[in-house]
Amino acid sequence: MKTITSTELKTELDAMVKRAESQASNSSPAPGSARSSLTYAVEQRLRLVDFLLAQYGNVKRAALMDYFGIGEATATRDFGVYHEIAPGNMALNPSDKTYYRTNAFARVWL
Repeated sequence: MKTITSTELKTELDAMVKRAESQASNSSPAPGSARSSLTYAVEQRLRLVDFLLAQYGNVKRAALMDYFGIGEATATRDFGVYHEIAPGNMALNPSDKTYYRTNAFARVWL
């Protein structure tokens, strides 16, 4: 069995992710776009937002805070980033502080 270094593993995983993204129905992000500059942690949180909006129609900041163990400011910032990537996908209801899926919703990540 061949021993693989952490650098080789990361390179292989990055290649696998790129192949998967290129096969997805949505195209890979353009260089310099908001989506291409995301850290892995932020992307995972935004994927959860996208999933919850698609499946349940709404998402609260507390969902991100509970699942990922992040603070309020980070969760709020994540919603701002998601809004930059997909401006028409969600709308905030200030009375219950919940983001709801809009009629123009389209999945960002599949």
